Amino acid sequence: MRELLSIAYLRGGAASFIVLFHAAGRDDVMGSGPLEAIFALGASRVDMFFVISGFALWLSMTTKDHRPGPFFAQRVLRIAPLYWIVTLLLGGGAMLLPGLFPNLKPTLQDLLLSLAFVPHFSATRPDKIWPIVVQGWALHYEMIFYVVLTLVLFVGRALRLAALAAILVGLAVAGVLFRPTSAVGITLTDPVLLEFLGGALFAAWWAKGGRASRPVAFGLLVAAAAALVVGTVLAQTHVSIRALLLGGPALMLVAATVLLEQGRKWPVLPRLLAVGRASYSIYLLHGFVISVIARIWIKSGLPTGTVPSGLVFVALCTVGSVLVGLVAFRFVEKPLADRLRRPAASGFASGAPPARQEI
Repeated sequence: MRELLSIAYLRGGAASFIVLFHAAGRDDVMGSGPLEAIFALGASRVDMFFVISGFALWLSMTTKDHRPGPFFAQRVLRIAPLYWIVTLLLGGGAMLLPGLFPNLKPTLQDLLLSLAFVPHFSATRPDKIWPIVVQGWALHYEMIFYVVLTLVLFVGRALRLAALAAILVGLAVAGVLFRPTSAVGITLTDPVLLEFLGGALFAAWWAKGGRASRPVAFGLLVAAAAALVVGTVLAQTHVSIRALLLGGPALMLVAATVLLEQGRKWPVLPRLLAVGRASYSIYLLHGFVISVIARIWIKSGLPTGTVPSGLVFVALCTVGSVLVGLVAFRFVEKPLADRLRRPAASGFASGAPPARQEI
């Protein structure tokens, strides 16, 4: 199946908005101005990645004959190598040269749990379920989804979607009933996992020929944009229903763009396509880039706390993060993915979906 440009473009846009949001949140440079609130929409872009992951992987399961073991191995090998490299560089650097990362206080346990994708309360911020690379919190949910998908592969094709829904809904219900307090329990029963299910349900419908007219798709797109704005505002005070407030609009946006592309040839925009394919590298590395630019900015005595200076800072962080992500994708992420996929291919029933469609 051809690559869906709508999905690639959404991934590129989502990664860029996340950078904007985190750059605007640097109080040491931005101050208490209005830009953080303006760029708050970036907070919901991780939800977009979850929906896209559910959509892309379920679409793969409907068109390929995956086997459980190889499928899970490919999923891990897709996201783990770059994450391990970044985690070891940051965690190891902070432990061996604490002066380089004064705000990071990792322990050996912190490092090992981070490398193993095990949710845990951060040694630096005990109130947060964060790995050493803070952005890696989203990978905890990705790994849970991979495990669930692997379990679903043991079920007959006709029952797989029902099994997926039963497991993910069951986990969310368990969270409401039992209110776990451990980091693993909280993450494992987080309703955010339902965002993957939303993407999978849309993929199942779309794979069976589900379509909508162009006016309906446009209407869904407009509704999604409005819902994202409202959901972003409400999610700040209603965190427990994030999956509804942010995941719902994200699903609407994904569905609208895919439906708009169906049967029509979208223009190929090489630069945006490249950003979409490098979105994982951009996501993992943008925190480093923002921190470096912020440190240089402050040491250089550049103005802080104003809207003009804030706009320049955010723009620099976004451009810098995208460029670093593109380089990392070209020279690290993609070569690693290609090398790991190649020797595995002969023993696998089928390959993973193209890296550009993955999260």
